[in-house]
Amino acid sequence: MATLALDIEIENIGFSKKIIVSDTTGSRNMYMSMDKNAGFSRAQNLNMQLCTPDSPLPVLFDLSEPKQGNPTRWGLDIEIPVDTPTYRFLSQLNAKAREEVGGRAAECFPSFKTEKMSDDQLNMCMYPVFKAAEDGGSFGRLKVKVIMPASDDELARMSKTDADRRQNETTKVFEVNECSPRTDDNPDGVFVHTLSDPSILTRGCKVMPIISTTGVWMNKSNCGISFICTSICVWKAPEKTGVGMFNLGGILPNGVKRKSRDDDDFDGGYRPYDEDMSQDAAAIK
Repeated sequence: MATLALDIEIENIGFSKKIIVSDTTGSRNMYMSMDKNAGFSRAQNLNMQLCTPDSPLPVLFDLSEPKQGNPTRWGLDIEIPVDTPTYRFLSQLNAKAREEVGGRAAECFPSFKTEKMSDDQLNMCMYPVFKAAEDGGSFGRLKVKVIMPASDDELARMSKTDADRRQNETTKVFEVNECSPRTDDNPDGVFVHTLSDPSILTRGCKVMPIISTTGVWMNKSNCGISFICTSICVWKAPEKTGVGMFNLGGILPNGVKRKSRDDDDFDGGYRPYDEDMSQDAAAIK
């Protein structure tokens, strides 16, 4: 079971003393553990549920296809309210990761030829854990990676071992059909869901994701923390068609009232309806 952000103690998080280098890709990784006293195995990877069902998080955009890197990992931008435990934890994690990288500059970035990096150097080379809210803003922004399912053609070209691994790694998507809190009449509450696919991850939906990371990735001049979405529950965005596609500034479309010109004025040519276009223009942004 994933741990909620409010239950994670930032003091318990630690980073491996050794930076691991991949023999195949040359990539480097500073592993991170949720419990530094328990070691740095896969079981200790940060595995966090971002919210609870009573406060799902808004999605800013449709899933974005990667411009480079792993083509199976698409991006999902999630808004994080500033007054939540998740926002506080991500802020603390960002500060802790910066402190670790900055204090181990000789290991992380040997070409910099310095033992400790300044804030300006960190700003240039380290991607923040998430985009904090701007002054006076109500939300920060977290980008997570959604691992897309393989197509039938891709699976057909894979060995059984590779196909099984790919399917196990694919982000599990569940559509929430009904959700209500616990009550005296129903002490277990209601959470009805069905297995779905990434197509429901669209702008305007709300989500309850579980995310994980192994730690800080590095290349020659940059580093950061990438979050993989292992499972996600989705409250689908309302479907919009017709006038519902417009931003009406909070006004709910209640049908259309039209008044035609007097029949006596009709000369057989086209005449528009007498509608207050100035009101429509003010409402549609």
